[in-house]
Amino acid sequence: MGSIRNAPSGRWQARYRDRQGRLRSKTFATKGEARRFLERTGTSRQRGDWVDPRLGRISFSAWATEWERTTVDLRPTTVDLYQYILRSFLLPTFGPVPMGRIAPLEVRAWLADLAASDVSAASAHRAFRLLRRIMNVAIQSEVIARSPCTGVRPPQVPRNEMRFCTPEEVADLAEVVDPDYRCLVLTAAYTGLRWGELAGLKRKRVDLLHRALTVTEQLTELNGDLRFAAPKTDAGRRRVKLSPFLVAQLQGQLDERAQPGSDGLVFVTKEAEMLRRSNFRRTYWLPAVSRAGLDGLRSMI
Repeated sequence: MGSIRNAPSGRWQARYRDRQGRLRSKTFATKGEARRFLERTGTSRQRGDWVDPRLGRISFSAWATEWERTTVDLRPTTVDLYQYILRSFLLPTFGPVPMGRIAPLEVRAWLADLAASDVSAASAHRAFRLLRRIMNVAIQSEVIARSPCTGVRPPQVPRNEMRFCTPEEVADLAEVVDPDYRCLVLTAAYTGLRWGELAGLKRKRVDLLHRALTVTEQLTELNGDLRFAAPKTDAGRRRVKLSPFLVAQLQGQLDERAQPGSDGLVFVTKEAEMLRRSNFRRTYWLPAVSRAGLDGLRSMI
């Protein structure tokens, strides 16, 4: 289990070997403290939850950097979101704190501070989930023995009842929106495509003869840059059937407004460029919702 010796300084040194067989030591004022340390270490080893106490001294900011470096299965937009959450919510509180010193009480206090500063419940919940994910990886890497998030409940996020447009309301929206985007609104309503899938839809993915379109990519925006990306999941790659009415609308869109060529985009700006969601919502979607008398409608786009 280990040994205890009286150091030349008069203090008591507990010596033990870590999981890699390397000799470690820790010094105490009394022999009893050294003995109890070794007993705790032996018990933790038997339970399988012992970690080298030196690893817990790494700061949260240093561990977060290591976590980012070794996490390779994230989409660029997710990486951007996580970096924002770290910068805005996690590092200001936990950055310099040693990993082994972050306890459930500190996490509870942090959540309370977020609530007091008028941070939305949804933002606080996202920040907590990221903290929990980082801490879980720290456990797997034997940096800490237990997560300080265990037993801590994040704030409840209110669930707003979803309102679905009736066919009449969809028709009203299509009637009042700018004519260049009428087909976009109708396609969103009757296919269920998300914004990125609509904005990234190419001519070659639209099969009017067989009344279907295929979703294989989406247009994403990261730090102001637009780029194509694969759907988040395999289920996102799918074939969507089209009604005869929508086939006629898309035929007109392809003939009059879409970009040329098989890789040309079906839905574009008035200048035939890629669509940006924020610009479209502000300039065309929200005014159309207001004119149709549907204020408060959760966006289809």
